[in-house]
Amino acid sequence: ECVWEITGPVWRAAFLKAIGGFDEQLKSMQDLDLHVRAIVAGGRYLFVRETDHDIRGHLDPARTSQRHFSDPELFRSSEALRVKLAGLVSEAGLMTWTRRRATLGLWFSASDLWAGAGNLRDALSTWSRGCAALKAPPGLRIEGALLLVMKRLGLPTQRLAGRWSGMRRLRPEPVPIELLDQTSG
Repeated sequence: ECVWEITGPVWRAAFLKAIGGFDEQLKSMQDLDLHVRAIVAGGRYLFVRETDHDIRGHLDPARTSQRHFSDPELFRSSEALRVKLAGLVSEAGLMTWTRRRATLGLWFSASDLWAGAGNLRDALSTWSRGCAALKAPPGLRIEGALLLVMKRLGLPTQRLAGRWSGMRRLRPEPVPIELLDQTSG
C-alpha cells in the first residue's frame, strides 16, 4: 500500500539533483525520504489516476523490503528517518493535524514491529518518543501502549490495532475525488 515507492512519482533529473538526490546513508525507505523532500521543496506534480505499471513482488527474506518488517537493525535506522521527515514537514510549515496523525501512525507501526519481534521495551520507547515528538494527547499515548503490551503478550491485536489506527486517524487520508485530476504547485 506504499504510495511512495520509487516507481510512483516521476521527477525531473535537475529537480532531484537540486534537492540532493537519494540519501544513501539511509538503510531503508530512501524513496519515502526523497519524495517527502521533493514535496516540501515545492516540487510540481500532476496526480494521474491511471495505473501505468505493475509491480510483481516475491517473498525473498534477503530483500530490504522484506527485512524492513523483521530486522531490528532496520527498525532502529528508520527512527532517524521518521524524525527527519517530521522535522522537514514542520519546518516548511506543512504539518497539518492530518499529517501529524499520519506521521504518528508511522511511529506506531515501527513500535508494533518491535512488539512483534518480542521487544516490548523498544516498542514502548519508540512509541513514547513518537508521541512526545508529535505532541500526542495522553489518551492516545495510553491506548497505543496498551495495544503494544497486548501484542507482546501474544494476544491477537492485528485487527484491533488496524481499527484503532483508523478510528484515531493514524493513517494518510485518501485523496478526495475532486482532486484526482488537478495539478498542484
